[in-house]
Amino acid sequence: MPAASGRECFSSWRKREPIRRLARRALFAIGLFLILQEGAFRLVFPVPEVVNFHRINYSPKLFRSRDILPATLGHASFTWSSDPDEYEFVHRLNLYGFRDDTWKVEREAGTTRVAFIGDSFVEGFGSDGPNTLPAAFGRRARESGLPVEVLNLGMGGAGPLLYLRLARDAVPLFRPQVLFVVLYENDIVPYNLKKTWGWANFQPEYANRFEPRVLAVLRDRAAGRRVPRRWTASPFAYLASVPDRRNAWSHPEQAEKLREFVHEDIADAMRRGRFNPALALWRRFAFESMNRRSDFRTYLKFFASTVAQHDTELRIVYIPTKSQVTDRYAPYFARFTRMEVGVSFTGRVFQRHARELALVCDALGIPFLDLSPALRELGTETQPLYWDYDDHFRPRGYRATARLVLDWWRETEGRDPPDTKTLH
Repeated sequence: MPAASGRECFSSWRKREPIRRLARRALFAIGLFLILQEGAFRLVFPVPEVVNFHRINYSPKLFRSRDILPATLGHASFTWSSDPDEYEFVHRLNLYGFRDDTWKVEREAGTTRVAFIGDSFVEGFGSDGPNTLPAAFGRRARESGLPVEVLNLGMGGAGPLLYLRLARDAVPLFRPQVLFVVLYENDIVPYNLKKTWGWANFQPEYANRFEPRVLAVLRDRAAGRRVPRRWTASPFAYLASVPDRRNAWSHPEQAEKLREFVHEDIADAMRRGRFNPALALWRRFAFESMNRRSDFRTYLKFFASTVAQHDTELRIVYIPTKSQVTDRYAPYFARFTRMEVGVSFTGRVFQRHARELALVCDALGIPFLDLSPALRELGTETQPLYWDYDDHFRPRGYRATARLVLDWWRETEGRDPPDTKTLH
C-alpha cells in the first residue's frame, strides 16, 4: 500500500474514533439508564407472585371510588368508621387485596399454615390491624411456642357462597393445613348452592420475574387499572355517603321512613358515611332470620369435600350477634332501629342456628365451636366485647375470640378428619 494511502486511512480512522467513543458512551448511558429505570420500577411497583388471584374476584362489589378500579385493591386502604362509637380504623390491604401482610405461596419450613375465611368479623371491622381475629390468633400462638403462619382471608360484606368460591381457589394455592370458616349469625340464611363451584378450575398465573417491570406497569395503565405502589395508598371511605345511591338516605322514600325512628345524630352519621345505614333495618331482619330453620348440611358437606382434596382440615366457628349474648345493647339499638317491644334475643329460640350447626357438624365429623357461651360469660358492663352502636367487636373482643379459638384448636388438635366417603 502506498504511504500516502496509509496516511489517509489512519487519518480517517482518527476522525471516526471520537464518534465511536461517543457511540459507546451513549450505549453505556442508555444501558445504565434502562438498568436504573428497571430497578426503580421494581422498587416502586411490586407485583404479587400470582397475578390472577385477587380479592376483587370474590368480594362483593362494594368498592367504588375514583381511585379504585376492578382488580386494583393491591396495597389500597379504606376507612371503616362509627361516629356514634367515636372510632375510625384504616384497613391496609396487601397486594392480593386482603387485610394482611405480604403472603408467599410457599409455606415457611417448620411452620403450620392456618387460614381464616369469613366476613367483616374475620377482616376485623371495628379494630386496628394487629387486633383482628387472625392477627391476634397468630401472635398468641407464636407467644405460646406454636410456629404458625396465619392468612386473613376475611372479606367485609361477603357470605357463605363467596367463602366457598374463595376456598376453592385459595386452598390449593396457599395450601393451609387448617382452615377456619367463621360464620356470623347473618350468614345463616338459605342459599342456592352451585356444586360446580367446588371443583378446582383455578389455574394460577405466576408473575414473570424476567419481564421488564415497565412493560407490566404500562400494560395495566393501558387497561385502565390502578397500579399498586410499594407503599399503601391513601384510604378511601368504605361506606358511601349521600348522594351516592348505595346509601339508603339518598333515596327520598327510604329516607322518609328512616326519619321516623332514627335519631338525628345517628342519621347525620349515616348520611355522611360515618355509620352503617344497613343497621337501621337489622332488628327486623334478625327477628325474622333467627326464627327461620337453617339447613347447612349440603353446604358444609360440599365445603368439607372441596378442601379435603388438598389435605386441609376444615373447622367451623360460629359468632353470635351482640343481642344474642346480652341485652346490654338494647338502649343503643333503640336510637336507630325499630324495637320489638319486650323481645330479648338472648332467649333459647334465638340460638337455634348454633344448635343446628352443631348437629350438622357433628354428623359430618367437622370440628365446630359455638362462641356464644364464652362470649356471654366474658362480656361485662364495664368491659364490653362489642361496640355500643356498631355491630362488630372492639379490639378486646377480637383478642378474646382469638384466645378462645386457639385454645379450642389446641385442645382438639389431632382429632380424626371427616370421612371423605360420607361427604360425597
